[in-house]
Amino acid sequence: MTGFDAAGFTSILELDAQRYRPLLLVSIGKAAVAGKPADHQPLATLVDYR
Repeated sequence: MTGFDAAGFTSILELDAQRYRPLLLVSIGKAAVAGKPADHQPLATLVDYR
């Protein structure tokens, strides 16, 4: 995610900064607003095997 502030999360979660470093933020829940549809294409249309 852009804007992930590891130092900020360390402070919020009251982690020992010398021992722990947050590396990943996983959001869980339902969207407040519906997302945009993704344009998925088969791999064969994107890759040329020779």
